[in-house]
Amino acid sequence: MKGKMVSFVESKNFGFATGDDGESYFVHGSALCDKTQRSKLGKGAIISFEPHPTPKGLRANNVQINTELTGQKLVEFFTTKSSEPKHGKVLSRENFSTSFFKDPNVGRKRIIDLAQKAGANAILNLNFEKHTFSEGNYRYTMHAFSGQFAVVSETVPFTNESDKIQHQAVIDNVRNALSGETAKLQAPERFAREEQLKSGPGGGEVMAVILALAVVGSILVAILS
Repeated sequence: MKGKMVSFVESKNFGFATGDDGESYFVHGSALCDKTQRSKLGKGAIISFEPHPTPKGLRANNVQINTELTGQKLVEFFTTKSSEPKHGKVLSRENFSTSFFKDPNVGRKRIIDLAQKAGANAILNLNFEKHTFSEGNYRYTMHAFSGQFAVVSETVPFTNESDKIQHQAVIDNVRNALSGETAKLQAPERFAREEQLKSGPGGGEVMAVILALAVVGSILVAILS
Protein backbone atom coordinates (compact mmCIF):
# COMPACT_ATOMS: atom_id res chain seq x y z
CA MET A 1 0.00 0.00 0.00
CA LYS A 2 1.07 3.58 -0.59
CA GLY A 3 0.65 6.45 1.82
CA LYS A 4 1.82 9.93 2.80
CA MET A 5 3.52 10.90 6.05
CA VAL A 6 1.39 13.47 7.85
CA SER A 7 3.63 13.81 10.91
CA PHE A 8 6.98 12.65 12.21
CA VAL A 9 8.68 13.25 15.57
CA GLU A 10 12.42 13.31 14.91
CA SER A 11 13.44 12.87 18.55
CA LYS A 12 11.23 9.77 18.98
CA ASN A 13 11.78 8.32 15.51
CA PHE A 14 8.10 7.76 14.71
CA GLY A 15 5.12 9.37 13.05
CA PHE A 16 1.88 8.67 11.23
CA ALA A 17 0.93 8.22 7.61
CA THR A 18 -2.39 8.27 5.80
CA GLY A 19 -2.76 5.24 3.54
CA ASP A 20 -4.48 5.07 0.18
CA ASP A 21 -7.40 3.53 2.08
CA GLY A 22 -7.81 6.70 4.17
CA GLU A 23 -6.68 4.99 7.39
CA SER A 24 -3.98 6.29 9.74
CA TYR A 25 -0.89 4.11 10.17
CA PHE A 26 1.80 4.25 12.84
CA VAL A 27 5.23 4.45 11.22
CA HIS A 28 8.47 3.78 13.13
CA GLY A 29 11.89 4.49 11.69
CA SER A 30 12.97 0.94 12.52
CA ALA A 31 10.40 -0.36 9.99
CA LEU A 32 12.37 1.08 7.06
CA CYS A 33 13.68 -1.56 4.69
CA ASP A 34 16.59 0.72 3.82
CA LYS A 35 17.86 2.40 7.00
CA THR A 36 19.96 4.83 4.93
CA GLN A 37 16.68 6.53 3.93
CA ARG A 38 15.96 7.52 7.53
CA SER A 39 16.66 11.25 6.88
CA LYS A 40 13.93 11.24 4.20
CA LEU A 41 11.25 9.89 6.53
CA GLY A 42 9.57 13.18 7.37
CA LYS A 43 6.27 14.95 6.97
CA GLY A 44 5.14 14.85 3.34
CA ALA A 45 7.22 11.81 2.36
CA ILE A 46 5.50 9.30 0.07
CA ILE A 47 5.92 5.73 1.30
CA SER A 48 5.03 2.15 0.38
CA PHE A 49 4.38 -0.34 3.19
CA GLU A 50 2.64 -3.49 4.35
CA PRO A 51 -0.41 -2.78 6.58
CA HIS A 52 -0.35 -4.63 9.88
CA PRO A 53 -3.16 -4.51 12.49
CA THR A 54 -2.11 -4.44 16.15
CA PRO A 55 -4.07 -4.16 19.43
CA LYS A 56 -3.11 -0.47 19.51
CA GLY A 57 -4.08 0.27 15.91
CA LEU A 58 -2.74 0.00 12.38
CA ARG A 59 1.01 -0.16 11.87
CA ALA A 60 3.17 0.14 8.73
CA ASN A 61 5.73 -2.63 8.22
CA ASN A 62 8.47 -3.00 5.59
CA VAL A 63 8.39 0.71 4.82
CA GLN A 64 9.99 2.03 1.66
CA ILE A 65 10.29 5.69 0.75
CA ASN A 66 9.21 6.68 -2.72
CA THR A 67 12.18 8.09 -4.59
CA GLU A 68 10.09 10.77 -6.29
CA LEU A 69 11.45 14.31 -6.11
CA THR A 70 11.67 15.59 -2.53
CA GLY A 71 13.38 18.57 -0.95
CA GLN A 72 13.37 20.99 1.96
CA LYS A 73 10.77 23.64 2.74
CA LEU A 74 10.45 26.05 5.65
CA VAL A 75 7.75 25.09 8.16
CA GLU A 76 5.12 27.56 9.32
CA PHE A 77 6.22 29.87 12.18
CA PHE A 78 5.83 28.33 15.64
CA THR A 79 7.04 28.66 19.22
CA THR A 80 7.82 25.89 21.69
CA LYS A 81 9.29 25.46 25.16
CA SER A 82 11.19 22.44 23.87
CA SER A 83 14.72 22.56 22.47
CA GLU A 84 13.61 20.50 19.45
CA PRO A 85 10.58 20.78 17.14
CA LYS A 86 7.95 18.04 17.00
CA HIS A 87 8.76 17.62 13.33
CA GLY A 88 11.26 19.07 10.93
CA LYS A 89 14.99 19.72 11.16
CA VAL A 90 16.72 22.63 12.89
CA LEU A 91 19.16 24.20 10.43
CA SER A 92 20.31 27.14 12.53
CA ARG A 93 19.62 28.67 15.93
CA GLU A 94 20.67 31.83 17.80
CA ASN A 95 20.09 32.75 21.46
CA PHE A 96 17.99 35.82 22.18
CA SER A 97 16.57 37.59 25.24
CA THR A 98 14.33 40.62 25.61
CA SER A 99 14.25 43.50 28.02
CA PHE A 100 11.62 43.54 30.79
CA PHE A 101 7.93 44.39 30.36
CA LYS A 102 5.18 44.90 32.91
CA ASP A 103 2.69 43.05 30.72
CA PRO A 104 3.95 39.52 29.88
CA ASN A 105 1.75 39.49 26.77
CA VAL A 106 3.63 42.51 25.45
CA GLY A 107 6.94 40.77 26.13
CA ARG A 108 5.83 37.62 24.36
CA LYS A 109 4.66 39.60 21.34
CA ARG A 110 7.97 41.46 21.37
CA ILE A 111 10.14 38.35 21.07
CA ILE A 112 7.88 36.89 18.36
CA ASP A 113 8.01 40.11 16.34
CA LEU A 114 11.80 40.27 16.62
CA ALA A 115 12.19 36.61 15.66
CA GLN A 116 10.24 37.21 12.48
CA LYS A 117 12.26 40.36 11.73
CA ALA A 118 15.43 38.27 12.06
CA GLY A 119 14.03 35.83 9.50
CA ALA A 120 13.49 32.96 11.95
CA ASN A 121 10.47 30.71 11.46
CA ALA A 122 10.59 29.28 14.99
CA ILE A 123 11.45 30.13 18.59
CA LEU A 124 12.81 27.14 20.51
CA ASN A 125 13.37 26.95 24.29
CA LEU A 126 10.88 29.80 24.78
CA ASN A 127 10.95 30.82 28.42
CA PHE A 128 10.23 33.84 30.59
CA GLU A 129 11.62 35.20 33.81
CA LYS A 130 10.23 37.47 36.49
CA HIS A 131 12.10 40.23 38.25
CA THR A 132 10.88 42.50 41.03
CA PHE A 133 11.66 46.19 40.65
CA SER A 134 11.02 49.00 43.12
CA GLU A 135 10.14 52.66 42.86
CA GLY A 136 10.13 54.21 46.30
CA ASN A 137 7.88 52.02 48.43
CA TYR A 138 6.20 50.62 45.34
CA ARG A 139 7.32 47.17 44.23
CA TYR A 140 6.26 45.57 40.97
CA THR A 141 7.06 42.55 38.82
CA MET A 142 8.25 42.71 35.23
CA HIS A 143 8.77 39.95 32.70
CA ALA A 144 11.43 39.16 30.12
CA PHE A 145 11.45 36.43 27.48
CA SER A 146 14.29 34.35 26.11
CA GLY A 147 14.66 31.61 23.55
CA GLN A 148 16.45 30.56 20.39
CA PHE A 149 15.59 32.08 17.04
CA ALA A 150 15.68 29.12 14.66
CA VAL A 151 15.34 28.13 11.03
CA VAL A 152 13.42 24.85 10.72
CA SER A 153 12.70 22.96 7.51
CA GLU A 154 10.87 19.77 6.61
CA THR A 155 11.15 17.25 3.80
CA VAL A 156 8.30 17.53 1.30
CA PRO A 157 7.61 16.18 -2.20
CA PHE A 158 7.98 18.54 -5.16
CA THR A 159 6.42 18.27 -8.59
CA ASN A 160 9.41 19.79 -10.37
CA GLU A 161 13.09 20.58 -9.85
CA SER A 162 12.55 24.32 -10.21
CA ASP A 163 10.29 24.53 -7.14
CA LYS A 164 12.75 22.46 -5.14
CA ILE A 165 15.65 24.75 -6.06
CA GLN A 166 13.61 27.89 -5.31
CA HIS A 167 12.65 26.72 -1.80
CA GLN A 168 16.22 25.66 -1.07
CA ALA A 169 17.48 29.11 -2.09
CA VAL A 170 15.03 30.75 0.35
CA ILE A 171 16.22 28.44 3.14
CA ASP A 172 19.89 29.16 2.41
CA ASN A 173 19.33 32.93 2.42
CA VAL A 174 17.43 32.89 5.71
CA ARG A 175 19.90 30.52 7.32
CA ASN A 176 22.93 32.58 6.31
CA ALA A 177 21.38 35.85 7.49
CA LEU A 178 20.00 34.66 10.84
CA SER A 179 23.13 35.20 12.93
CA GLY A 180 23.77 38.76 11.73
CA GLU A 181 20.12 39.84 11.88
CA THR A 182 19.72 38.41 15.37
CA ALA A 183 22.81 40.26 16.59
CA LYS A 184 21.47 43.58 15.26
CA LEU A 185 18.18 43.13 17.07
CA GLN A 186 19.76 41.79 20.27
CA ALA A 187 22.00 44.82 20.89
CA PRO A 188 19.29 47.36 21.89
CA GLU A 189 17.40 44.72 23.88
CA ARG A 190 20.53 43.78 25.82
CA PHE A 191 21.32 47.43 26.54
CA ALA A 192 17.79 48.11 27.77
CA ARG A 193 17.83 44.96 29.91
CA GLU A 194 21.13 45.88 31.57
CA GLU A 195 19.92 49.39 32.34
CA GLN A 196 16.70 48.03 33.81
CA LEU A 197 18.54 45.66 36.12
CA LYS A 198 20.80 48.48 37.33
CA SER A 199 17.83 50.73 38.12
CA GLY A 200 17.26 51.48 41.77
CA PRO A 201 14.48 53.50 43.43
CA GLY A 202 12.77 55.67 40.88
CA GLY A 203 13.95 53.39 38.11
CA GLY A 204 10.49 53.06 36.64
CA GLU A 205 10.82 56.28 34.64
CA VAL A 206 14.34 55.33 33.55
CA MET A 207 13.12 51.97 32.32
CA ALA A 208 10.34 53.57 30.32
CA VAL A 209 12.86 55.80 28.55
CA ILE A 210 15.24 52.90 27.92
CA LEU A 211 12.47 50.78 26.44
CA ALA A 212 11.49 53.61 24.12
CA LEU A 213 15.10 54.01 23.01
CA ALA A 214 15.35 50.27 22.42
CA VAL A 215 12.32 50.33 20.13
CA VAL A 216 13.65 53.35 18.21
CA GLY A 217 17.08 51.70 17.98
CA SER A 218 15.72 48.49 16.52
CA ILE A 219 13.71 50.48 13.95
CA LEU A 220 16.80 52.47 12.92
CA VAL A 221 18.84 49.27 12.61
CA ALA A 222 16.16 47.78 10.37
CA ILE A 223 16.08 50.91 8.19
CA LEU A 224 19.86 51.15 7.85
CA SER A 225 20.42 47.43 7.22
